[in-house]
Amino acid sequence: MGLVLLAGFAFLVYTLVSRASLQPAVQLDAAAAAQLVKLAPGETIQSISLDRNLLALQVRRTDGNTSIVIHDINRDETVRRIEVTAE
Repeated sequence: MGLVLLAGFAFLVYTLVSRASLQPAVQLDAAAAAQLVKLAPGETIQSISLDRNLLALQVRRTDGNTSIVIHDINRDETVRRIEVTAE
């Protein structure tokens, strides 16, 4: 019986510690993302994806092509801009 109680207590402590260590979800909309990443006039954000501290934006350029912009939120800098062009 003592072993079952000890296992239950250990599970409770593990659950509390693991939930406390999770970072809260970050809510970003297109306006907030546009303030983080400098867009050229006429560029529009098509989609936004967030993975830990990296923000990925799919940007439609004025010439009709697409760019993928990777921005590091912690360092507040654009890590990479990938140009996607149609052949």
